[in-house]
Amino acid sequence: MYYISAFSAVEVFTRNPGHGIRVIPRRTGSLPNLATIPLRPTGVRGAHPRDWDAPDRNYPDQRHNVPVSGRYLKPVCQKTFLDSLQIKKDRVQGVMNRVYLSDGSPLKENRGGDRKSAQFEAKRLSVEWFLEKFKGIESHYCRSQTNRIYLPSGLNIRKMWRMYNQERDEELKVKQSFFRKIVNTSYNFGFGSPRTDVCSTRISLQERLKTEKDPSKRNELIVEKRIHRLKYKAFYNILQEENEAIKTISFDCQKNQPLPKLPDQSAYFSRQFNFYHFAIVQGNSRAKLTKENVRSYYWTELDHAKGSNQIISAIYHFLQGTVIEPQIKILRIVCDGCSGQNKNTGMVSMLGKWLYNEAPRTVKKIEIIFPVVEHSFIPPDRVFAKIERTLKTKEVIVSPSEYIEVLEENETCIDLTTIPIYDWKDAYEPIIKPTYLTLLLHRQYVCFRQY
Repeated sequence: MYYISAFSAVEVFTRNPGHGIRVIPRRTGSLPNLATIPLRPTGVRGAHPRDWDAPDRNYPDQRHNVPVSGRYLKPVCQKTFLDSLQIKKDRVQGVMNRVYLSDGSPLKENRGGDRKSAQFEAKRLSVEWFLEKFKGIESHYCRSQTNRIYLPSGLNIRKMWRMYNQERDEELKVKQSFFRKIVNTSYNFGFGSPRTDVCSTRISLQERLKTEKDPSKRNELIVEKRIHRLKYKAFYNILQEENEAIKTISFDCQKNQPLPKLPDQSAYFSRQFNFYHFAIVQGNSRAKLTKENVRSYYWTELDHAKGSNQIISAIYHFLQGTVIEPQIKILRIVCDGCSGQNKNTGMVSMLGKWLYNEAPRTVKKIEIIFPVVEHSFIPPDRVFAKIERTLKTKEVIVSPSEYIEVLEENETCIDLTTIPIYDWKDAYEPIIKPTYLTLLLHRQYVCFRQY
């Protein structure tokens, strides 16, 4: 259907009754005043004597009519018809000729449209096949659920374009602008920053494999690397496990936040004190982080030190106030191997006391799981990432209450000064001997209930 700015309806008739109504195409006109102009061939006129040798010597004849008051058609001359529509007679004649030669079949619109995409379809598909080969790396702390694919920091669009042209034949090579447009419109690529917190064991094994020539030693390095990989994969599998009989909690300390936080350079050389934040998360690594399953303990350097007694007392307070469902038989605790806070005799003693005296009778066992060194990415790190994202937007922080406001957006917060802090070292020294301590710290299942 073609549209022009004209009368509400204008028909042009010819003398061939075998054809249907057609429309004169026209580019001009405003959308509010658009109207259709149907054409109907009604006859065939013989060719001029000079055109007798033409393949088709018959032409459709035309009659020009315009509606009057929308009720009947009034014949008009060709000049009036063309002037009212502001078109030329060749255009009307061309439409009628094409309709006549097509035996009344619908005419194909050949004006405008995308004429280049089909020409470069092979190149576009070739570029997409090339881009599909790139595999992204996982975000360091899984900061958000996103479809963005993070490529290595050494890559960029220009380098990828050069790599593509080196691999393809001459007929499939493309310009950088063509390649960049496909990347920007069809792919959600990001180029990550160089990693600074990576596994030193893995890097060491990779570099030794590059230079080692002895086949037997290379096999040993490959086996060692594979075992290391299986260890940290096993830890993450345990962290993702979903079991109705197991209650999983994980905890960690966020990095110290300075007070006051100022953009002034002199603040770096002035006396500052730290704001401490300790987070406990209930659930496995796939659990959604809400205020109901994230507990936060905070304090400043002026209130307490950041030692094992403070951390153990916070865990003890959390366990005392946590509801343990009747189907829970195992309490699984996941934390890093920091000996000054988590991996010590005080933690084992507190868990033994709670299990024996205060835990529900349905709880049979407590597991403490320490991850492989340099692979301790646990749910609290996701909480810290959300907090850091907000803190980056605050240029000036002068009081602890400003930090607390940020914590309360994501967690249930408790001031450590409002709970009792026990001296666990003095409590366990008369009971636990050093040799027994060494045995406990090397066991994964550290507390059992005897019957």
